[in-house]
Amino acid sequence: MVQPSYASKWNSFRSVLVISSTGESTPVHSLKFMAAWLTSMPNPVMMRRAVGRLDVDSGEAMIIGDRMDTDILAGVEAEIDTALLFSGVTAPEDLKRFSYRPNYTFQGLFELVEKLADYEAGSGK
Repeated sequence: MVQPSYASKWNSFRSVLVISSTGESTPVHSLKFMAAWLTSMPNPVMMRRAVGRLDVDSGEAMIIGDRMDTDILAGVEAEIDTALLFSGVTAPEDLKRFSYRPNYTFQGLFELVEKLADYEAGSGK
């Protein structure tokens, strides 16, 4: 599992792109420092457009998804940081099948939200 330095990276994110291949939404937008963008069937063009609509640089955004072959691939191709959630289609043991990797991995959205909340509490944002 990828073990990034959360404290250094979270500081640069103003928005998180939430990708759901099933169209389901999660209340990530309730965190006060984020904006959510929900879509399905992601591709790099959609990712770049979403970053533009959020009015942030690609270095300030993150694509979150549960599929390596769609969500994470779109983020990698769009050159936007990615977070893979193991609560969906892709399991940790599946990573070895892919030549690319997400920037971050989480057991589920709950873990991502917890990390962001911990960061927000510690940074005084």
